[in-house]
Amino acid sequence: MLIQFFFFIIKCVKVRSNSILLKALNVGEEWVLSPVDVIREVVNFFTSYTSSISGERPKIDGVSFVRLSEDQNRELVAIFEIG
Repeated sequence: MLIQFFFFIIKCVKVRSNSILLKALNVGEEWVLSPVDVIREVVNFFTSYTSSISGERPKIDGVSFVRLSEDQNRELVAIFEIG
């Protein structure tokens, strides 16, 4: 989820260069105003944040998952079909 947020921020800054959603960023006691510098600071923040996460991640070894039958799968897919 964090990575998705990261890509959202990057997309906001890159795709909408004419009307950037994230126009400035307060870093420490100064404001970063340049779009390139905003991207750089966002990347630095998330790089630092994700590298500081430590500890073991949960494992799912030995967990059995319920499988859907073809009929159940078709019923679920039909709910989201358009038309």
